[in-house]
Amino acid sequence: MTAMGSCVGTARVIVDKKRDQGLKVGLIKIRMFRPFPREKILDALNGKKAVGLIDRNVCFGWGSGTLFIELKAALFNSDTRIPLLNFIAGLSGLDITLQHIERAIDAIESAAQGKPYQEVTWLDLE
Repeated sequence: MTAMGSCVGTARVIVDKKRDQGLKVGLIKIRMFRPFPREKILDALNGKKAVGLIDRNVCFGWGSGTLFIELKAALFNSDTRIPLLNFIAGLSGLDITLQHIERAIDAIESAAQGKPYQEVTWLDLE
């Protein structure tokens, strides 16, 4: 799971819960968007089976979040080929809940097992 800003604390709670349940899950906290920490993120994703990230914004031209576009671009020229899932939540100041994070991690785990996945999911609308 990759997150930025205020939802990192919420994500950390669910990541710890899933680890206690025996699931191999981790959290990457993005502290700075520019310059984008491409190399550090690629190092952190080395050997991972899937990654999902939460965006609190929408890039309407792409139908996904801006952090997702940056991560996708970073992975494009790398040797890393893993499922990349984008979760959009918390728009207009709405809370990103524990249930949102749990649904996201469950979807990431499913994609890591090779099951079909949806690239962009609007958590507040589903």
